[in-house]
Amino acid sequence: MKFMFRQTLRFDEATPDLTGERIPLPERLTIPLRQQAGGPAVLAVEPGQEVAAGQVLASPEPDQVDAAPVHAPAPGLVKEVVSLKDFRGQPVQAIVLEVAGDPEAAPEEAPAPPAGRDRTALAEMIREAGVVAAGPRSWPLALSLGSPRPGGGGGEAEAPAARPCDHFVLSALDEEPGLFVQRRLAARPQPALFEGLKALMEMSGAGKLTVVADKHLDEAAWREVLSRPGASLVRLAGEVMDNCLAETQVHKATGRQVPLPQGDPGQVGVAFVRLEPAYWAGLALGTGRPQTAKWLTVSPPQGVSRLVEAALGTPVGHVLSSLGIEPREGGKVILGGRLTGWAIYDLNTPITKEVDGLVVLDPDQIAHFRPEPCFNCGLCVRVCPTWLLPGELSKYCEYNRHEDAEAHDLFHCIECGLCAYVCPAKRPMVHYFRHAKEELMARRAGQ
Repeated sequence: MKFMFRQTLRFDEATPDLTGERIPLPERLTIPLRQQAGGPAVLAVEPGQEVAAGQVLASPEPDQVDAAPVHAPAPGLVKEVVSLKDFRGQPVQAIVLEVAGDPEAAPEEAPAPPAGRDRTALAEMIREAGVVAAGPRSWPLALSLGSPRPGGGGGEAEAPAARPCDHFVLSALDEEPGLFVQRRLAARPQPALFEGLKALMEMSGAGKLTVVADKHLDEAAWREVLSRPGASLVRLAGEVMDNCLAETQVHKATGRQVPLPQGDPGQVGVAFVRLEPAYWAGLALGTGRPQTAKWLTVSPPQGVSRLVEAALGTPVGHVLSSLGIEPREGGKVILGGRLTGWAIYDLNTPITKEVDGLVVLDPDQIAHFRPEPCFNCGLCVRVCPTWLLPGELSKYCEYNRHEDAEAHDLFHCIECGLCAYVCPAKRPMVHYFRHAKEELMARRAGQ
């Protein structure tokens, strides 16, 4: 199926303070062994073991390309290994680390990676640093550079092979309006970001570079990047949801359509990377520091959003309390953004590499979904960027007719949340779709 491109919904958003701040470490970190799409890493430490900041806590098997290693964000003592549910409700093992001190701060001026390393060596260093592409359905960063992903959407055994990469799309737009992690880096780029971009382009083999950004990108700071041969800049409005989608950005930057349901730009010869993973990659290559923290947009019920950096494994409740935000009874705390995020029920849920934002809503700000029947108004069809019939799909999913939903292109749904946003019946559309996909994938895995 081809992707349909149209600007459907524009959201009002207030630009937060882009200075950014670091959340102090809690007494304990709970660090999941899986923090990306794919499988978990294998435990490499034992309870009672003391670890240093940056030490490997879990590492993938040699042939496990869909997993990323996990490192200690701070020195401490491994207290125990526990089982918990991640924000999707899936079981995962996690290491409880009792913090024994602060790690060294990341240097503002990251040294350039040593010259002379080939693409294979660069890729291995980034894999060992555990860098994950931005977003809740992201793979290890090395798989964003033209390599085929291990399996496609819809549970297919094998995705179509990627073609040689000739175009690198660097996105300075976040997963959805209201998030500002990528846009902060566009406005205040750091040397590590540019070093990471240089290395990633070498790894991809792409000859063309297109930077996709909105008004926040500082062209003066990016002059050296944009002046290189084959480089260009595409400006898109960051407050328009469709512009935030990777498929839209690839199309407007290259003219190519990312095929669904795989949704892998590598299949059309494009390496698609957002700014934050490029920053972590540059930091890893220049200093040897693995990814042990995450930048977040924290949106309180009232007031302006804030940009923070939190260590991986930090409880959500600790982040909010450090900022003086107290969730109210009957409200919601959402990991991610308002459209595509996941509401959580436990403030002990840890921050992981997949989390780009925290949204706190008061009870009177919540749009309550209702089990009302669809009355075929067609508004969801008008806004669906993949040109599906979300209303019909939701009926199949609601009544557990999952095979019928799959036959009507369920896996072509990219879970953008626009259908649920406009639905006058307040039907939980994305909930239905996510549940049906999980049921189909679990059934297929059990065969």
